[in-house]
Amino acid sequence: MEKRLSKIRSALALSAGGLVPLAGDASQRRFFRVTGPADGPSAVLVVFPEGTGDEEVIRYTGTGHLLREAGLPVPGIYRRTRGALLVEDCGDELLQEAVRTRAPFPLYREAADLIGEMQNRVPASAALNPPFDEEKFLRELEFFLTHTVSGFFGEKLTAAEQGEWRKSFSVLAREPLSQPRGFCHRDFHSRNLLLRDGQLRIIDFQDGRAGPWTYDLVSLLEDPYVSLPPGLPEEMKARFLAGRRGVDFSGDFRRGYDMMALQRLLKAAGTFGFQAEKMGKHHYAAYLPAALGRAAAITSAYPEFESLGEQLAKYLRRLPRA
Repeated sequence: MEKRLSKIRSALALSAGGLVPLAGDASQRRFFRVTGPADGPSAVLVVFPEGTGDEEVIRYTGTGHLLREAGLPVPGIYRRTRGALLVEDCGDELLQEAVRTRAPFPLYREAADLIGEMQNRVPASAALNPPFDEEKFLRELEFFLTHTVSGFFGEKLTAAEQGEWRKSFSVLAREPLSQPRGFCHRDFHSRNLLLRDGQLRIIDFQDGRAGPWTYDLVSLLEDPYVSLPPGLPEEMKARFLAGRRGVDFSGDFRRGYDMMALQRLLKAAGTFGFQAEKMGKHHYAAYLPAALGRAAAITSAYPEFESLGEQLAKYLRRLPRA
């Protein structure tokens, strides 16, 4: 890694100043704060996994430009080279941490409004990535089955048991796609929103794509990383609905939201199981109770998901309580 970093520093003219490693995320990217002269501005170096070519850089810069042109608060991009970017430093205060010391309602109103601005200002057709479709949603649900149910919990499923899971997966992969479509950040949650100078800044947007209009709202409000106070999710749902311009949605918003939430929560649980089981990042297992617990609670309102709810409750009981 040191040899590669040396080449990147040279290509980006970063010979002066130091590189301070920053905490990463569930991806294989690495982040460094680039320190400048005393009291001078800093920047963040984003290093993409070796061997990914320039595709990741192109998606990040292209989506960043799209959002910035629409007036969204995303970090500026200073310079780029193969496999790396130098971007604006948006600080360290994640929304995940900010809600513990600040009033959460104003922060989440701002976040809900940012979703509306993305959907109102950025055409879904402008997204650089392929849109969400049934195949992608199914792959994410199968990932959960492989890496959390079979991997993390060590369950050896029979063909009949796998069939039961996949009955629910089929609905959860198909039904959200009947919703109106909009631009989706794809991971719009408390660890991808930074608070800098009193304003939320959006990061990790390179996977933006067209998808169900509730997707980002679900990501924000059904976020296993935070515990939200009573009343906040319902207020944000109402705020979201009030801010949608030109959206013809005659369906059942609650069911549409819940079906998207179940898909998203199981997808998140798949990521947590994979990170803990395969990547050795065992701290991700701490978020499984929130993801599985919330998903199980949602299924209780829908008789057709009784079997899914029972399975989720079974695995939930095997996890230590927070």
